Amino acid sequence: MYIVSRALERTAFYGVRSLLIIYMINGFLAMPQTFAQAFYSGLITSFVFAGVVGALFGDFVLGNRKALLTGGILLCLALFSLAIPIEAFFYLGIGLMVLGSGLYTPNLMARYGKQFYDKPELTDGGFSVLYLFVSLGGMIGAAFISLMGKDNFPLGFAICGIIMVGSMLLAFFNKDNLPQEAKPLSSTNPTHSGLIILGTIVAFGFYWYFNDMSYNGIYVLQSEMEIYSNQMSPFIWQSITSGLILPVSIIIAIIYSFVYFNRTLKIIIGFFITALAFGILLLISKPISDSAIAIMFLSIVLINIGELIMAPALYSVITQKSNPKYLALIISLSYLPFTFLNLVLPAAFTQAYIEDDFILQIITPIIGGIGLVILIVWLASRQPKSNNQYQ
Repeated sequence: MYIVSRALERTAFYGVRSLLIIYMINGFLAMPQTFAQAFYSGLITSFVFAGVVGALFGDFVLGNRKALLTGGILLCLALFSLAIPIEAFFYLGIGLMVLGSGLYTPNLMARYGKQFYDKPELTDGGFSVLYLFVSLGGMIGAAFISLMGKDNFPLGFAICGIIMVGSMLLAFFNKDNLPQEAKPLSSTNPTHSGLIILGTIVAFGFYWYFNDMSYNGIYVLQSEMEIYSNQMSPFIWQSITSGLILPVSIIIAIIYSFVYFNRTLKIIIGFFITALAFGILLLISKPISDSAIAIMFLSIVLINIGELIMAPALYSVITQKSNPKYLALIISLSYLPFTFLNLVLPAAFTQAYIEDDFILQIITPIIGGIGLVILIVWLASRQPKSNNQYQ
């Protein structure tokens, strides 16, 4: 029920995102494009910091369950407020959406993760299934809501509100019967667990950041392919990427549910596969030929595999290594490195945005290097007689 609740919330969230900038520019607000884009960028960043505040309330004041339900109610009110074409209701809706998301997201993730403390072998499978449904929800929201709301923004926002009501009700009626004092599996000392969590979060921050940076180089290559073949536009490639997420997610969710192996090894494999995916794009020769299309497809497949191997491991490490009292807070903090890097590093990559493969030349060795560092640290810190196969 938490999985479907989260999937519906993502459907509503990405549905709103698909409409918001167009609504601010072409709707009754008639914002200048540059202001609308800056407003949108600030809004996305605010969700991260709101998550930290919401996690604090969930862990220390309200409890995770009450916090996520409160956040769900605020999100419902936010989306229905956006459906009212009055400026005051627009800003009210935006404010409520930030507050609601901050309360809902980290506390639902914490509530979900705590259910695996007595069955650690299922943690990776559980989070891979959650990741699958989140991806599905986001795809449906971006496609369906943008289609329904492109000519009628209030209708699009209202549909998102109705979907969010369903999400909140599922979370409300879910009786998970969690123990009062759940304890994580980890048998290591708190300092060691803290270092593992910190290292994992920082590594993923760099991964998401450089993965995001790669889109420009990939987009330029895809645009050149469109000149070579009118049928292979960046939009077609994006559709292929989205289409691959579901089957790859399903396969990995099934594997993770029945086959257990070291989480750190999963993260290392994910980094190496991603580095390989970016590296083979450098093999595309100019002018573009048929081989470039095959290379691009292979790279997209590998990028999907790398991401979907790694992502569940992040939440599994946090869940199994954290003190349950602070789980929502630590989950919310896991988004900060990516946000921080986005704020402080873009200027360093200005030149990289100009040349199509320059950014890929930078990113490939960095991603591979991070994976190599993790591998070396992991090999150096392994304890031969450890009885914990899920570390």
